[in-house]
Amino acid sequence: VPKGCFVGVRVGEVLKQRRLDSRSASYTFPKPDTKMNAKIDVYQHVGSGSVVIDPKFFTTDEVSIRCHDVLMQNIRLQVTSQVAQASAEEGAGVVEEQCQRRQAAQEENKESALTYLTVHGIEQTR
Repeated sequence: VPKGCFVGVRVGEVLKQRRLDSRSASYTFPKPDTKMNAKIDVYQHVGSGSVVIDPKFFTTDEVSIRCHDVLMQNIRLQVTSQVAQASAEEGAGVVEEQCQRRQAAQEENKESALTYLTVHGIEQTR
């Protein structure tokens, strides 16, 4: 596998991406309702560029992507950005969901740490 590749795993509508690591990679997806295939893609990074996103304005910019391979021409993209307006109820629901996920992750981390301490016979002292 060429150096600097990324892997993308899609299950249903959920896509997870990360740098390809030959040692290990674990992905967690929502439980599907039915049997389905997971699509796995390997990508190679060819270049980078950036654009300023201002939530106050609808903008269209031309972005030049500098390619790492000198044999490739730079890539030009036209990028349009605009803020999606969410209702107050939708915004509150998203915040509540994020808080619940954060609390669940904290509890899971705490349980994992306590299990580690127990398994390795480590006692807490004060």
